[in-house]
Amino acid sequence: MAKLEGFADLKRKLEQLESKAEGRIISRATSYAMTPVVATARNKAPVGKRMHKTYKGRIVAPGFLKRGIRKSTTFRRNAGYAITRVGARREAFYGPLFVDLGTRWQKRNPFLRTSMLVNRRVILRRMEEKIRAEIRKVAS
Repeated sequence: MAKLEGFADLKRKLEQLESKAEGRIISRATSYAMTPVVATARNKAPVGKRMHKTYKGRIVAPGFLKRGIRKSTTFRRNAGYAITRVGARREAFYGPLFVDLGTRWQKRNPFLRTSMLVNRRVILRRMEEKIRAEIRKVAS
C-alpha cells in the first residue's frame, strides 16, 4: 500500500489559497458595491466659492472636498470580513466632520450620510452580483 507524503502540507496550502481567494472576493465585492456611494457623495458635496488653505498650508481651489472623496478597502483575515470606507482625504477632514455633521456655527449638510442611505439597495445588489461573478471566475 502506497503512503501519501506531503498531503498535510498540500491541504494547508489549499486552505490558504481558498482563504486568499475568499478575502479577494469579499474585498472586491465590497469595493465594487461602494462605488455608487462615492459617485453620489461627490455629486452632493458642497463646493465653496473661494480658494482656501488646508491645515498643511496648501492653497486649494474650490471643490477640494469634492475631489478628495475616496474609498479604501481593508480585509481582516483573522475575522474574515472586509471594510470599505468612504470619506475625504486627510487634508479635507472638515468634510465628514464639520460639513456632514454640522457645528454650532454651521448648519449641517449630510452629503456622505445621505449618499449611503440613497444607495442602500444598490449596494446590496452590486455586492451580490460581484460575489457571484468572482465565485464563477474562481470555480472555472
